[in-house]
Amino acid sequence: MQRLGNPVNEFHAAVVVLDERPDQARASLEAIKATSDASLAGLRGMLDAFHPLDRPGLAGIAALVDEVRTAGLPVELTMADVVLTDEAHAVAYRVVQESLTNVLRHAGPTTADVRVMPADGDVLVRVGDRGRGAADGAAATGRGLAGLRGRVEAVGGRFTAGPRTGGGFQVTACLPAGGAG
Repeated sequence: MQRLGNPVNEFHAAVVVLDERPDQARASLEAIKATSDASLAGLRGMLDAFHPLDRPGLAGIAALVDEVRTAGLPVELTMADVVLTDEAHAVAYRVVQESLTNVLRHAGPTTADVRVMPADGDVLVRVGDRGRGAADGAAATGRGLAGLRGRVEAVGGRFTAGPRTGGGFQVTACLPAGGAG
């Protein structure tokens, strides 16, 4: 198991050697990223274990999109009235949340579009962008997307994620309609 250093110490080391030893500065910054990624993954896992359904659901998507817009990402939102089970509501929210986070992290300057609408008896949740995507293709195979796939399939849905025709990236979840909403 790789031992992760203290991010504060790694940051200071990077600043000190930035001009004279850029390779060492890069190593320090990569250590900071690894530490923060591991911490966030652990925190997500704990939160999901204790509160797997503690999500706003579809009603919270507009507020989530507003937060992302405030962070500087232009987002177009199209939402129709749909009915989902309580579990599928939480999954729909998580798909949008994780997808917009990925756009912010990987896409570069772009816009995003979020669509929630009925489709052939299901509910379609689609988030796409026209950005550059992850340079190494990590977005298509990342743990966040694998977790989303698992959540979508656990409620009986279908999940796809990958490059978008014409550039960018797209995440699509088809969730079974139904429930009290």
